Amino acid sequence: MNEDNNGMRYKSDIDINNKEDVHVVEFEYIDENKNVLDVGCACGDFGVILKKYKNSNVYGIERDKKAIDIAMKTESYMEIIHIDLDRLQNDDLLAYKNKFDYIVCGDILEHLQNPMEILSILKMCLNEGGYIIASIPNIAHTSIKANLLVDDFTYTQIGLLDETHIRFFTYKTIADNLANFGFKICSCSFTLQHINGYQPNDPYCELSGDIKKFLFEDWHSFVCQYVVKIQPSEELKHELYENNINIIDINENNAPYYIKSYREYVLSTIGDTCENKIFRISCEYEQKMVNMSNYYEQRIIDYENKIIRKKKKYKTIAAVLCCFCFLEMLWIILKGYI
Repeated sequence: MNEDNNGMRYKSDIDINNKEDVHVVEFEYIDENKNVLDVGCACGDFGVILKKYKNSNVYGIERDKKAIDIAMKTESYMEIIHIDLDRLQNDDLLAYKNKFDYIVCGDILEHLQNPMEILSILKMCLNEGGYIIASIPNIAHTSIKANLLVDDFTYTQIGLLDETHIRFFTYKTIADNLANFGFKICSCSFTLQHINGYQPNDPYCELSGDIKKFLFEDWHSFVCQYVVKIQPSEELKHELYENNINIIDINENNAPYYIKSYREYVLSTIGDTCENKIFRISCEYEQKMVNMSNYYEQRIIDYENKIIRKKKKYKTIAAVLCCFCFLEMLWIILKGYI
């Protein structure tokens, strides 16, 4: 990885209420008041929410000096190590051995020449019981598979075929690679990408209904990123692989509601003509998201009203108690005890 201000291109504002944002998924894995190493921290957006909402002691690793300057100005990082991960050696991190409760590799591994070797170096920085959290893009998303079926493999500025990606993963290769390097997946979350992704062309008009059905029935066709929480393990490779594949294999039982909902809508459009398919699916899914947003907004309002009612109740009780105290004191005075 050459230093080319790449960290600047990944600056973003993170809304912690957006449960579909990969940063928020990573964020929710992390407990409060912990030591966290943010690998490839870029401009520090993730460190900001860790410091603000989790009171984390955040350290970073970043190769882009301009990004480091911006991240340090947020005052969220204790320290940021300036290094190119492709040149990382064990000696570079000796000062941080056994220091961190969490090491976060958010959309980093796909940019590295030897991603699993880098994870093996980073694990020395974990304390006992610590975790590595990694978000890994899914090259087997339906937008990629469908375009390959029509002989198209176009890189884009962002997305699953980001032009800076040099390593590609499916859920099976993630499970296998981690097992080969002694990592056990403890849990996995999934983020959603719509069926066209960021690819410039719509391949589905050229595909038969049977092929589209085959693509859309596969749960992994809708996964944008696998967000895994892993630990080093002494278990045998075949035992690790069996564990890893069972956890990372998305299905009806472990898929988040937004993937279930979207997959259902997509499957319902298989018989649509090319002209109305994209319009229908976007409108229906948008309406579904609006309904969900309204539902959660109403729940927040109900909760706030509940708090207000409780406050009024407590004020009434306090007023009654004051009256009783006053009457008791008046009774004592009238009886001549004072």
